[in-house]
Amino acid sequence: MGESPPSVPPPRAFPADVVGEATFAGQQPAPRGREAGFSKRKKPPPRAKVNQDCAYSSLQCDGVPAALFLLCDGHGSYGDHAAQSAVSRLAAALTPLPSSLSAPPAAALADTSHAARDVEAAFAAVDAELLADELHLNSGCTALCAIFTHSAAGSPVLWIAHAGDSREVVASRTDAEDPRSPLWLRETADHLPDLLDERERIERCGGYVSEANVMRGIPSRVWSDRREVGPGLSMSRSLGDASAKAVGVVCTPELQLLRIDPVQDPFILLASDGLWDVISSQEACKIVDEGLRMHAGHAGEACARLLSMAKQEWRQRGDYRDDITIICVNIPKLTSFLAQLEEERTATSAARSNPAELKPRASAVHTPEECVCTTAEACTAVTDAEDNPPIMQAGQGVSQAKSGVVEAAAIRELVAEGCELSPQQGSPTAAVALVDQPAVAQRNYSSPSVPLHPKTHREVEHYSALTVDTVKQPAAHAWPGWISCFRCCVSTA
Repeated sequence: MGESPPSVPPPRAFPADVVGEATFAGQQPAPRGREAGFSKRKKPPPRAKVNQDCAYSSLQCDGVPAALFLLCDGHGSYGDHAAQSAVSRLAAALTPLPSSLSAPPAAALADTSHAARDVEAAFAAVDAELLADELHLNSGCTALCAIFTHSAAGSPVLWIAHAGDSREVVASRTDAEDPRSPLWLRETADHLPDLLDERERIERCGGYVSEANVMRGIPSRVWSDRREVGPGLSMSRSLGDASAKAVGVVCTPELQLLRIDPVQDPFILLASDGLWDVISSQEACKIVDEGLRMHAGHAGEACARLLSMAKQEWRQRGDYRDDITIICVNIPKLTSFLAQLEEERTATSAARSNPAELKPRASAVHTPEECVCTTAEACTAVTDAEDNPPIMQAGQGVSQAKSGVVEAAAIRELVAEGCELSPQQGSPTAAVALVDQPAVAQRNYSSPSVPLHPKTHREVEHYSALTVDTVKQPAAHAWPGWISCFRCCVSTA
């Protein structure tokens, strides 16, 4: 068996009104007859299936603010594993690209374009890793990538790379001054086996393409020969699918670079074929456009509305439903959001280059309701970067760079609030506060001294839980952020 799929890099989320996401697992018809436990008269309910779609959207601020959107639709017995693995690896490979993608659009897709080659190389590397896993002999996924950034001239551009039948649509108004004017669409072309170029490549590799039957809902498929023996793939490009690669299925993405006008282009749609099989691109954009007007441009609400309509269409067609995943992007709001981040980044860079202009930041004031410190995970009131050192492993200790004046001030404040001082030989003086809490939150680093038990006056190891009920437990402090956090605990004790 193959390895478990790698974890997807943690995304930097967008506000829900800027980027909306929705997904819904499909369902399969249940087996019928007495062997399935149902009589011939009683219709069994459909069975839920594993959602093999995987979507990812993240804010990228390395170099230039940009937005990365990924969607993979898995197929086969291990399609969910393939989709998760592909999204994880593509996210890691494409994250550094926004800076290099800010190139003049005229030369973006030329043979000398490093950015285009980087995108193709990322798809090829992910495909090779999937093929090396035995799970993906007859399993794989589509891949759809969209990167929203700015060109060298400063105008918004959208890079699109896709392989398979997951589709991306950019909606544009025929009249930029009329918010109700009709929409015209720029969309990707699904990679289907019966397309002329795709069919020729497959047949050159010895494969066979069966014709689609639209009336019966049967798509064209890729087979090893005319006997229609494996792999039976309904797309001509994908990641994974080792058995299909031998008969002409490729992983090479189709690349596009679109100029974006935030005034004329209201939104972007990315979705798996679970949407496009029941709703056309024109109808989907009409539904989203109406949803944005109804909900003041809220992309999340418009996305949920489109998902509801797709589920209804599948319900009318029978017991089967494919997985549905949708990403809806409000272009004007995304452009404003990224512009604001760029201004903040520029201001921060200018301030760092001239330290004399830096002003001291006022410490945050926390009320008891904002800070109830019972566990390390619950303590989220202290948000100042200066008051929150990086997470460290237990036993590494606290950096002494801020000891001295800061520590002295900390001790004076804690003493004024009734804290007990417990000196320890060979270490700085520690301020130990007594709190009527079952446990006091501590960061993932050890304090510069060991606290003492309030009754036995013995040293208490860091992160050890005291089992005595309602005992006043010690918590060592040596950082300004801990002072503000601890003050709340003292006031509530």
